[in-house]
Amino acid sequence: MPGSAACRFCRTAEVLTMEAIFTKCHRPCLISIVFLATTLGMSHNCVPGDHPQCDQYDGFFTLGPTDQRDAEFLRYPIETQLEIYICGWYHEPGPRYYADCIADRGDEVIPLVLERLKRERREFSQKAIVYIFLRMAKKGYMRGRPDAVDVIRPIVSSMKNQYTRESTQQYLDEIEKDAMK
Repeated sequence: MPGSAACRFCRTAEVLTMEAIFTKCHRPCLISIVFLATTLGMSHNCVPGDHPQCDQYDGFFTLGPTDQRDAEFLRYPIETQLEIYICGWYHEPGPRYYADCIADRGDEVIPLVLERLKRERREFSQKAIVYIFLRMAKKGYMRGRPDAVDVIRPIVSSMKNQYTRESTQQYLDEIEKDAMK
């Protein structure tokens, strides 16, 4: 029969027509299919919403080749680099390696990055900032900086989103390990 097929979702061998989909027998299938389609449609972007202050940097992320964008990034003052980097976490794929550009500035930027972390209210952005500290730790800049770790720790432990808290806690564990070397 044209336009019909066996239900692949519930594996029913019965011939499936549009009329049969809406019968009581196949309502669970229909509900499941709609739920699955809705879930897939909503999960196209894995970051938790846009950061409202990132709109001003959209032009940066649409610049030409990566090397052009990277050269432009290095021209900005550290405060702007930090904002662009945080906004990068809301783009897929985001240029996470900008954390290294900021971390390479070493001890001089630790107070500025700590202040930015304290001001940030969005957990996903806090995670992005803690990642900068992870990169600093890997480069040796967090050695002897328990003051910085003492600021980071309560921010991470107060995160409400379980996944964000757990993944950021992994960053913090590495930071603490490297800070004790």
